[in-house]
Amino acid sequence: MQHTGGYARTRLLWPDLARGLAVISMLFAHTAPAGGVLLIVEFLTAPLFATLVAVSMQLDWQNRGADTERWRLGQVFRGLTLIVLGELAQPLYAQIVIVLQALGFLTIALAMLVPVLAQRPRTSLALAVGTMLLSPVIMGASRTWVTSAPLPASLLWVVNHLASSPYYRLTTFLALGFVGLALGFWLHRRVSRPRRLLVAAITLTVVTVGLFLVGVLTPVDLRPYSGTSFEITANAFLVAGSILWCAWATATWPPTVLRLLDPLIATGRMALTAYLGQVVLLAYITRRFTNGVDDLWSVLASTTILLVGFCWAWQRMNEPRLFEALLRWPRVVETQRPPSHQGLGRSST
Repeated sequence: MQHTGGYARTRLLWPDLARGLAVISMLFAHTAPAGGVLLIVEFLTAPLFATLVAVSMQLDWQNRGADTERWRLGQVFRGLTLIVLGELAQPLYAQIVIVLQALGFLTIALAMLVPVLAQRPRTSLALAVGTMLLSPVIMGASRTWVTSAPLPASLLWVVNHLASSPYYRLTTFLALGFVGLALGFWLHRRVSRPRRLLVAAITLTVVTVGLFLVGVLTPVDLRPYSGTSFEITANAFLVAGSILWCAWATATWPPTVLRLLDPLIATGRMALTAYLGQVVLLAYITRRFTNGVDDLWSVLASTTILLVGFCWAWQRMNEPRLFEALLRWPRVVETQRPPSHQGLGRSST
Protein backbone atom coordinates (compact mmCIF):
# COMPACT_ATOMS: atom_id res chain seq x y z
CA MET A 1 0.00 0.00 0.00
CA GLN A 2 1.24 3.47 -0.82
CA HIS A 3 0.33 6.67 1.00
CA THR A 4 -0.02 10.27 -0.07
CA GLY A 5 -1.26 13.29 1.73
CA GLY A 6 -1.87 11.40 4.96
CA TYR A 7 -4.48 8.96 3.67
CA ALA A 8 -4.02 5.41 2.45
CA ARG A 9 -4.16 4.26 -1.15
CA THR A 10 -4.80 0.61 -1.86
CA ARG A 11 -3.78 1.06 -5.51
CA LEU A 12 -0.32 1.44 -6.93
CA LEU A 13 0.24 5.13 -7.42
CA TRP A 14 2.69 5.10 -10.32
CA PRO A 15 0.25 3.78 -13.00
CA ASP A 16 -2.27 6.43 -11.96
CA LEU A 17 0.42 9.12 -12.02
CA ALA A 18 1.51 7.98 -15.49
CA ARG A 19 -2.09 8.01 -16.73
CA GLY A 20 -2.52 11.49 -15.27
CA LEU A 21 0.58 12.56 -17.19
CA ALA A 22 -0.95 11.08 -20.35
CA VAL A 23 -4.14 13.10 -19.81
CA ILE A 24 -2.21 16.37 -19.35
CA SER A 25 -0.09 15.56 -22.40
CA MET A 26 -3.32 14.92 -24.34
CA LEU A 27 -4.73 18.31 -23.36
CA PHE A 28 -1.56 20.03 -24.54
CA ALA A 29 -1.59 18.03 -27.79
CA HIS A 30 -5.20 19.00 -28.52
CA THR A 31 -5.34 22.60 -27.37
CA ALA A 32 -1.90 24.21 -27.00
CA PRO A 33 -0.68 26.39 -29.89
CA ALA A 34 1.49 24.09 -32.00
CA GLY A 35 5.22 24.31 -32.41
CA GLY A 36 8.46 24.31 -30.46
CA VAL A 37 9.23 22.02 -27.59
CA LEU A 38 5.53 21.27 -27.07
CA LEU A 39 5.65 19.06 -30.15
CA ILE A 40 6.92 16.35 -27.79
CA VAL A 41 3.36 15.77 -26.56
CA GLU A 42 2.43 14.51 -30.04
CA PHE A 43 4.93 11.69 -29.53
CA LEU A 44 3.99 11.04 -25.91
CA THR A 45 0.22 11.05 -25.58
CA ALA A 46 -1.21 8.14 -27.58
CA PRO A 47 1.90 5.92 -27.17
CA LEU A 48 1.76 6.45 -23.41
CA PHE A 49 -1.92 5.49 -23.29
CA ALA A 50 -1.20 2.38 -25.39
CA THR A 51 1.78 1.29 -23.31
CA LEU A 52 -0.15 1.81 -20.08
CA VAL A 53 -2.96 -0.41 -21.38
CA ALA A 54 -0.43 -3.24 -21.61
CA VAL A 55 1.25 -2.40 -18.30
CA SER A 56 -2.13 -2.40 -16.54
CA MET A 57 -3.11 -5.70 -18.14
CA GLN A 58 0.18 -7.25 -17.06
CA LEU A 59 -0.30 -6.07 -13.46
CA ASP A 60 -3.93 -7.20 -13.49
CA TRP A 61 -2.89 -10.63 -14.75
CA GLN A 62 -0.30 -10.95 -11.98
CA ASN A 63 -2.98 -10.17 -9.39
CA ARG A 64 -5.88 -11.96 -11.05
CA GLY A 65 -8.39 -13.89 -9.01
CA ALA A 66 -10.32 -15.44 -11.88
CA ASP A 67 -9.28 -18.22 -14.22
CA THR A 68 -7.72 -17.49 -17.60
CA GLU A 69 -10.88 -17.61 -19.69
CA ARG A 70 -12.82 -15.37 -17.33
CA TRP A 71 -9.93 -12.91 -17.30
CA ARG A 72 -9.80 -12.94 -21.10
CA LEU A 73 -13.54 -12.41 -21.41
CA GLY A 74 -13.36 -9.48 -19.00
CA GLN A 75 -10.58 -7.87 -21.03
CA VAL A 76 -12.42 -8.44 -24.31
CA PHE A 77 -15.44 -6.72 -22.76
CA ARG A 78 -13.22 -3.78 -21.80
CA GLY A 79 -11.87 -3.58 -25.33
CA LEU A 80 -15.32 -3.65 -26.91
CA THR A 81 -16.51 -1.00 -24.45
CA LEU A 82 -13.64 1.29 -25.46
CA ILE A 83 -14.49 0.80 -29.14
CA VAL A 84 -18.16 1.62 -28.59
CA LEU A 85 -17.34 4.68 -26.49
CA GLY A 86 -14.89 5.86 -29.12
CA GLU A 87 -17.46 5.53 -31.89
CA LEU A 88 -20.02 7.43 -29.81
CA ALA A 89 -17.55 10.18 -28.89
CA GLN A 90 -16.10 10.88 -32.34
CA PRO A 91 -19.22 12.61 -33.79
CA LEU A 92 -19.35 14.93 -30.77
CA TYR A 93 -16.13 16.69 -31.74
CA ALA A 94 -14.58 16.07 -35.13
CA GLN A 95 -11.49 18.27 -34.61
CA ILE A 96 -9.66 15.54 -32.72
CA VAL A 97 -9.25 11.90 -33.68
CA ILE A 98 -10.50 9.65 -30.89
CA VAL A 99 -7.93 7.09 -29.78
CA LEU A 100 -10.29 4.82 -27.84
CA GLN A 101 -11.08 2.51 -30.76
CA ALA A 102 -7.42 1.67 -31.35
CA LEU A 103 -6.92 1.15 -27.61
CA GLY A 104 -9.94 -1.16 -27.62
CA PHE A 105 -8.51 -3.29 -30.41
CA LEU A 106 -5.19 -3.36 -28.54
CA THR A 107 -6.93 -4.56 -25.37
CA ILE A 108 -8.66 -7.38 -27.26
CA ALA A 109 -5.42 -8.44 -28.97
CA LEU A 110 -3.46 -8.43 -25.71
CA ALA A 111 -6.21 -10.37 -23.96
CA MET A 112 -5.27 -13.29 -26.19
CA LEU A 113 -1.52 -12.83 -25.65
CA VAL A 114 -1.00 -11.85 -22.02
CA PRO A 115 -1.55 -15.34 -20.55
CA VAL A 116 1.20 -16.61 -22.86
CA LEU A 117 3.63 -13.68 -22.59
CA ALA A 118 3.11 -12.50 -19.00
CA GLN A 119 6.11 -14.41 -17.66
CA ARG A 120 8.23 -13.99 -20.81
CA PRO A 121 9.46 -10.38 -20.90
CA ARG A 122 12.31 -11.17 -23.30
CA THR A 123 9.87 -12.74 -25.74
CA SER A 124 7.66 -9.65 -25.40
CA LEU A 125 10.60 -7.39 -26.22
CA ALA A 126 11.55 -9.55 -29.20
CA LEU A 127 7.98 -9.33 -30.47
CA ALA A 128 8.09 -5.56 -29.92
CA VAL A 129 11.16 -5.25 -32.14
CA GLY A 130 9.62 -7.49 -34.80
CA THR A 131 6.36 -5.53 -34.76
CA MET A 132 8.25 -2.23 -35.01
CA LEU A 133 9.86 -3.52 -38.19
CA LEU A 134 6.72 -5.07 -39.68
CA SER A 135 4.22 -2.37 -38.77
CA PRO A 136 5.27 0.11 -41.52
CA VAL A 137 5.14 -2.69 -44.10
CA ILE A 138 1.65 -3.73 -43.04
CA MET A 139 0.55 -0.11 -42.93
CA GLY A 140 1.78 0.55 -46.45
CA ALA A 141 0.25 -2.65 -47.85
CA SER A 142 -3.12 -1.96 -46.23
CA ARG A 143 -3.19 1.60 -47.59
CA THR A 144 -2.46 0.30 -51.06
CA TRP A 145 -5.22 -2.26 -50.70
CA VAL A 146 -7.91 0.19 -49.56
CA THR A 147 -7.09 2.63 -52.38
CA SER A 148 -6.83 0.04 -55.13
CA ALA A 149 -10.34 -1.40 -54.80
CA PRO A 150 -13.61 -0.24 -53.25
CA LEU A 151 -14.30 -1.91 -49.92
CA PRO A 152 -17.50 -2.18 -47.86
CA ALA A 153 -17.70 0.56 -45.26
CA SER A 154 -17.54 -1.92 -42.39
CA LEU A 155 -14.39 -3.60 -43.74
CA LEU A 156 -12.80 -0.22 -44.44
CA TRP A 157 -13.49 0.80 -40.84
CA VAL A 158 -11.80 -2.34 -39.51
CA VAL A 159 -8.76 -2.03 -41.78
CA ASN A 160 -8.40 1.63 -40.84
CA HIS A 161 -8.21 0.92 -37.12
CA LEU A 162 -6.04 -2.16 -37.55
CA ALA A 163 -3.40 -0.86 -39.94
CA SER A 164 -4.11 1.98 -42.37
CA SER A 165 -5.12 4.94 -40.19
CA PRO A 166 -3.00 8.08 -40.56
CA TYR A 167 -3.05 8.46 -36.79
CA TYR A 168 -3.84 5.52 -34.50
CA ARG A 169 -3.55 1.89 -35.61
CA LEU A 170 -3.34 -1.48 -33.89
CA THR A 171 -0.07 -2.48 -35.56
CA THR A 172 1.74 0.51 -34.07
CA PHE A 173 0.07 0.16 -30.68
CA LEU A 174 0.83 -3.56 -30.56
CA ALA A 175 4.58 -2.86 -30.66
CA LEU A 176 4.15 -0.47 -27.73
CA GLY A 177 1.92 -3.03 -26.04
CA PHE A 178 4.67 -5.64 -26.11
CA VAL A 179 7.01 -3.09 -24.55
CA GLY A 180 4.37 -2.44 -21.90
CA LEU A 181 4.08 -6.14 -21.05
CA ALA A 182 7.83 -6.39 -20.46
CA LEU A 183 7.86 -3.14 -18.51
CA GLY A 184 4.93 -4.23 -16.35
CA PHE A 185 6.68 -7.53 -15.56
CA TRP A 186 9.87 -5.70 -14.58
CA LEU A 187 8.12 -3.09 -12.46
CA HIS A 188 5.95 -5.69 -10.74
CA ARG A 189 9.15 -7.18 -9.34
CA ARG A 190 11.40 -4.14 -8.93
CA VAL A 191 9.22 -1.13 -8.13
CA SER A 192 10.52 -1.29 -4.55
CA ARG A 193 14.12 -0.79 -5.73
CA PRO A 194 14.36 2.96 -6.34
CA ARG A 195 18.03 2.98 -7.29
CA ARG A 196 17.47 0.59 -10.18
CA LEU A 197 14.43 2.57 -11.25
CA LEU A 198 16.47 5.76 -11.29
CA VAL A 199 19.30 4.23 -13.31
CA ALA A 200 16.85 2.75 -15.83
CA ALA A 201 14.90 6.02 -16.11
CA ILE A 202 18.06 8.06 -16.71
CA THR A 203 19.31 5.55 -19.27
CA LEU A 204 16.06 5.55 -21.22
CA THR A 205 15.92 9.36 -21.12
CA VAL A 206 19.44 9.67 -22.50
CA VAL A 207 18.63 7.22 -25.30
CA THR A 208 15.39 9.08 -26.04
CA VAL A 209 17.22 12.40 -26.35
CA GLY A 210 19.72 10.76 -28.69
CA LEU A 211 16.98 9.32 -30.88
CA PHE A 212 15.20 12.66 -31.18
CA LEU A 213 18.48 14.40 -32.02
CA VAL A 214 18.96 11.87 -34.81
CA GLY A 215 15.44 12.64 -35.97
CA VAL A 216 16.16 16.36 -36.03
CA LEU A 217 19.63 16.26 -37.57
CA THR A 218 19.18 13.53 -40.19
CA PRO A 219 16.61 12.78 -42.91
CA VAL A 220 15.15 9.87 -40.91
CA ASP A 221 11.35 10.09 -40.67
CA LEU A 222 10.37 11.01 -37.12
CA ARG A 223 7.08 12.74 -37.85
CA PRO A 224 4.45 12.06 -35.16
CA TYR A 225 1.93 9.40 -36.18
CA SER A 226 4.03 8.50 -39.24
CA GLY A 227 4.22 4.87 -38.16
CA THR A 228 7.84 4.41 -39.24
CA SER A 229 10.01 1.97 -37.36
CA PHE A 230 12.17 4.83 -36.12
CA GLU A 231 9.16 6.79 -34.83
CA ILE A 232 7.73 3.77 -32.99
CA THR A 233 11.15 3.07 -31.45
CA ALA A 234 11.54 6.68 -30.27
CA ASN A 235 8.01 6.58 -28.85
CA ALA A 236 8.76 3.37 -26.99
CA PHE A 237 11.86 4.79 -25.28
CA LEU A 238 10.05 8.05 -24.48
CA VAL A 239 7.03 6.42 -22.84
CA ALA A 240 9.05 3.74 -21.04
CA GLY A 241 11.25 6.44 -19.52
CA SER A 242 8.20 8.48 -18.53
CA ILE A 243 6.63 5.50 -16.76
CA LEU A 244 9.87 4.70 -14.93
CA TRP A 245 10.18 8.29 -13.74
CA CYS A 246 6.64 8.03 -12.35
CA ALA A 247 7.48 4.76 -10.61
CA TRP A 248 10.67 6.24 -9.15
CA ALA A 249 8.87 9.36 -7.92
CA THR A 250 6.13 7.45 -6.09
CA ALA A 251 8.73 5.08 -4.59
CA THR A 252 11.06 7.78 -3.25
CA TRP A 253 9.23 11.06 -2.71
CA PRO A 254 7.82 11.61 0.80
CA PRO A 255 4.04 11.75 1.32
CA THR A 256 4.15 15.50 1.86
CA VAL A 257 5.58 15.96 -1.63
CA LEU A 258 3.39 13.33 -3.27
CA ARG A 259 0.37 15.12 -1.86
CA LEU A 260 1.05 17.89 -4.37
CA LEU A 261 0.51 15.31 -7.12
CA ASP A 262 -2.90 14.25 -5.80
CA PRO A 263 -4.83 16.15 -8.51
CA LEU A 264 -2.75 14.47 -11.21
CA ILE A 265 -3.07 11.03 -9.61
CA ALA A 266 -6.84 11.50 -9.23
CA THR A 267 -7.05 12.41 -12.90
CA GLY A 268 -5.10 9.28 -13.78
CA ARG A 269 -7.55 7.16 -11.80
CA MET A 270 -10.34 8.65 -13.91
CA ALA A 271 -8.45 8.83 -17.21
CA LEU A 272 -11.35 7.51 -19.31
CA THR A 273 -13.77 9.96 -17.71
CA ALA A 274 -11.27 12.77 -18.27
CA TYR A 275 -10.81 11.74 -21.90
CA LEU A 276 -14.51 11.73 -22.66
CA GLY A 277 -15.04 14.87 -20.59
CA GLN A 278 -12.41 16.59 -22.71
CA VAL A 279 -14.40 15.80 -25.85
CA VAL A 280 -17.58 17.30 -24.41
CA LEU A 281 -15.79 20.35 -22.99
CA LEU A 282 -13.96 21.14 -26.22
CA ALA A 283 -17.14 20.76 -28.24
CA TYR A 284 -18.95 23.21 -25.94
CA ILE A 285 -16.13 25.74 -25.50
CA THR A 286 -15.23 25.99 -29.18
CA ARG A 287 -18.84 26.29 -30.32
CA ARG A 288 -19.84 28.74 -27.60
CA PHE A 289 -16.78 30.97 -27.20
CA THR A 290 -14.01 30.55 -29.82
CA ASN A 291 -15.72 30.10 -33.20
CA GLY A 292 -14.38 26.57 -33.58
CA VAL A 293 -10.75 27.33 -32.66
CA ASP A 294 -9.31 25.03 -30.00
CA ASP A 295 -5.53 25.65 -30.13
CA LEU A 296 -5.58 28.54 -27.66
CA TRP A 297 -3.89 28.92 -24.29
CA SER A 298 -7.21 29.99 -22.80
CA VAL A 299 -8.84 26.77 -24.00
CA LEU A 300 -5.97 24.71 -22.62
CA ALA A 301 -6.11 26.43 -19.23
CA SER A 302 -9.88 26.25 -18.83
CA THR A 303 -10.14 22.63 -19.97
CA THR A 304 -7.27 21.51 -17.74
CA ILE A 305 -8.59 23.28 -14.65
CA LEU A 306 -12.11 21.95 -15.14
CA LEU A 307 -11.11 18.34 -15.85
CA VAL A 308 -8.38 18.00 -13.22
CA GLY A 309 -10.46 19.88 -10.67
CA PHE A 310 -13.48 17.67 -11.28
CA CYS A 311 -11.49 14.41 -11.04
CA TRP A 312 -9.74 15.57 -7.88
CA ALA A 313 -12.95 16.69 -6.21
CA TRP A 314 -14.75 13.49 -7.22
CA GLN A 315 -12.00 11.33 -5.74
CA ARG A 316 -11.89 13.40 -2.56
CA MET A 317 -15.60 12.65 -2.06
CA ASN A 318 -14.80 8.92 -2.34
CA GLU A 319 -17.38 8.56 -5.08
CA PRO A 320 -17.24 5.59 -7.50
CA ARG A 321 -15.45 6.42 -10.71
CA LEU A 322 -17.75 7.14 -13.64
CA PHE A 323 -16.95 5.61 -17.03
CA GLU A 324 -14.26 3.45 -15.42
CA ALA A 325 -17.09 1.51 -13.76
CA LEU A 326 -18.16 0.30 -17.20
CA LEU A 327 -14.77 -1.32 -17.73
CA ARG A 328 -14.95 -3.06 -14.37
CA TRP A 329 -18.50 -4.30 -14.80
CA PRO A 330 -17.64 -7.99 -15.51
CA ARG A 331 -15.45 -8.12 -12.41
CA VAL A 332 -18.13 -6.51 -10.25
CA VAL A 333 -20.71 -9.03 -11.49
CA GLU A 334 -18.27 -11.86 -10.80
CA THR A 335 -17.56 -10.72 -7.24
CA GLN A 336 -21.26 -10.22 -6.50
CA ARG A 337 -22.29 -13.62 -7.86
CA PRO A 338 -23.19 -16.08 -5.07
CA PRO A 339 -21.10 -19.25 -4.80
CA SER A 340 -22.36 -21.93 -7.15
CA HIS A 341 -22.87 -24.47 -4.34
CA GLN A 342 -25.55 -22.38 -2.64
CA GLY A 343 -28.91 -24.02 -3.34
CA LEU A 344 -27.51 -25.99 -6.29
CA GLY A 345 -26.02 -28.97 -4.60
CA ARG A 346 -22.70 -28.51 -6.46
CA SER A 347 -19.25 -27.52 -5.32
CA SER A 348 -17.92 -24.17 -6.44
CA THR A 349 -15.07 -24.01 -8.92
